[in-house]
Amino acid sequence: DNDSAMATYYYSEAYRDFGGDPCDWSWATGGIKSLRLYFYGEEDNYPDDMYIMLDDNTNSAMKLYDGDSSDLMAGMWKEWDIDLSWFTDGANNVNLASIKKVYIGFGERGATSIATRLTGTVYFDDFRVYPPHCVPDRKKPAGDISGNCIVNYVDADRMATGWLDDDYTITPSDPNPGSGDPNLVGYWNFDDGTANDSSGNNHHGTLEPGDMGTSVAIVDDINRGNKVLKLNNPDVLLNSVVDCGGGPGDADPDWAGLKEQISIAAWCKVDTFFQDNQYMLTRGLSYQVRRYEG
Repeated sequence: DNDSAMATYYYSEAYRDFGGDPCDWSWATGGIKSLRLYFYGEEDNYPDDMYIMLDDNTNSAMKLYDGDSSDLMAGMWKEWDIDLSWFTDGANNVNLASIKKVYIGFGERGATSIATRLTGTVYFDDFRVYPPHCVPDRKKPAGDISGNCIVNYVDADRMATGWLDDDYTITPSDPNPGSGDPNLVGYWNFDDGTANDSSGNNHHGTLEPGDMGTSVAIVDDINRGNKVLKLNNPDVLLNSVVDCGGGPGDADPDWAGLKEQISIAAWCKVDTFFQDNQYMLTRGLSYQVRRYEG
């Protein structure tokens, strides 16, 4: 509590001195890897930096709270998980097997000028050390939907029973070249009777019919009132395609950057599929859009 009439407002700090009986928070003692503590900040507090510092009498290191500073005035108990390995890296080198002092404070430690914003009350409780454990709010296994740090039938059940029950809003990007979207790589509407790219990036497509009756053409669609790309492959092994560039060896930066997350929008109508697994769009092994039924 730094809200009394005698408060100096430089910084506020409390510490525990273990004296001749230092704490051993090293990996060798029970596999300790993290520190967890709980704090409660009153709603009329001022947000400021909160820190914890460990001192072995030779080296010390101070770690700032990496959550939202508004947590200090949330009016509820909050959890702070701290990876103890941070105190032992090359820059800090604190001996976790011999912790002599633990400091908790607020503001700029060591400040000698008045900081009038630093007033309020924060309570602390339940300082605990742990072996390695999952903290779902920070990092959890991929596929953990339930938030219990385990990927199991609970996640599968939640995914299977709830995925259509909740509203989910997707805000689409306008694919038209005039939208000014800098992330638009290509736009092929076929309305001019060609596979030219209308995005302005000049990734023009080339119609490449296959052999033995396969064909590719741009035709009128009386239902939609514009032109469409028509692929006709009477044999499952002979493919007609539109080559828009961007193969695995293409050095064009627009294509080279499409390696992880991409979005594709298209209207498709299928008369007949000849096999269970057929490509609709592919860039080698980088990404593929397939129709699959098996």
